[in-house]
Amino acid sequence: MEFFTIGVYNSTEQVYFDKLTENRIDTFCDIRQRRGVRGANYAFVNRNRLQEKLNKLDINYGHVLDLAPTKEIRKLQKEADAQQGELKRERNKLGKVSQLRTKTEF
Repeated sequence: MEFFTIGVYNSTEQVYFDKLTENRIDTFCDIRQRRGVRGANYAFVNRNRLQEKLNKLDINYGHVLDLAPTKEIRKLQKEADAQQGELKRERNKLGKVSQLRTKTEF
C-alpha cells in the first residue's frame, strides 16, 4: 500500500485532479479539520465539490478528522509563518512546526 500527499495551493483544478488520476489514486483521505478553502481559485477542494468530483473520477472519499492538525498546531504554524514573513498559500511544503508536531503525535 502506498500513501501520497497533495496540497492545493499553486495548483489549478485540472492539475490537481490530473495528479490524482495519473497516480491511480483510488481512495482520498481528507485530513483537514475544516474542509473548505477560502477564495474562488480553490473552491474545487471545498468539501461538497471535492466529493462530487472524486465520485465522478471513481475515487473513494473519506474524512479522517483524527489525522487533522489540531487548533494548537495550526496556531503555532501561523505564528511561525508570521516570523518567517511567509503566507500559508505561498508555502510549498509542510511547515516545520507541523512536521515536528505530526511526527511526535503519531
